[in-house]
Amino acid sequence: MPTLRHPRALDDVPGHPPRTVPSAAVGERVTVDDAGEFEVAEASDARDLADAYGVELERLVVDDAETCDTVKSDGEVCGRELPCPYHSEGDE
Repeated sequence: MPTLRHPRALDDVPGHPPRTVPSAAVGERVTVDDAGEFEVAEASDARDLADAYGVELERLVVDDAETCDTVKSDGEVCGRELPCPYHSEGDE
């Protein structure tokens, strides 16, 4: 599960991170810690949050694990840990 930083935890986004955020993948809310970080189940949650605040997804990712950044036919980023069993490097 990727760990993300809420956009409001970034210096250039006004406001304070909320205590919880919705997670479409699990159908409930997840807790945001004091540093503005939280775990999501799927990459689509991260993309939705980045799009909602108009920030680049890469600025929200906290995990050091490398993930597949191939954009699938539905417009979502794959997000599986590398090596991805479905997308080889250079297939983007």
